[in-house]
Amino acid sequence: MDLMLTPDVYEPSMDDKGNFIDKIPAWSCLRTKGIMCNCGSRKDWVYETQSMFTAHIKSKKHKSWIESLNANKVNFYMENSKLKNLVIELRQIVSQYDIEIQKLKRNQEIELSNKQQTIDCLTNLLSDMNEKPTEDIDLMDI
Repeated sequence: MDLMLTPDVYEPSMDDKGNFIDKIPAWSCLRTKGIMCNCGSRKDWVYETQSMFTAHIKSKKHKSWIESLNANKVNFYMENSKLKNLVIELRQIVSQYDIEIQKLKRNQEIELSNKQQTIDCLTNLLSDMNEKPTEDIDLMDI
């Protein structure tokens, strides 16, 4: 059974002015798995060589994608900020649920322990009753 590697997803870099630019990543680490681009020109296409990817980033569709990224920087920033807040809120909710689950587990363990003690006690009583003759047992003592 061969191990299947998933390709990396290309992310454009940023220049000093905060604009998205194309910068081809070091190909040595991508050689075995390739790279995919989210520009939309070739969905699910894996570029397996540096020359193929270099030709791709020169395409009209890819260049227009970079332009649209630069045109929508403010929207991306706002969306990123909202997503960060959402992640914080979701972590808090998960933490609260974890605490609640731990409390429920402890309560169930206590309840189970109490039931086990009751079973043990009744088993001992039954054992004692089986050992004594029936006329000697006074049910009021139990």
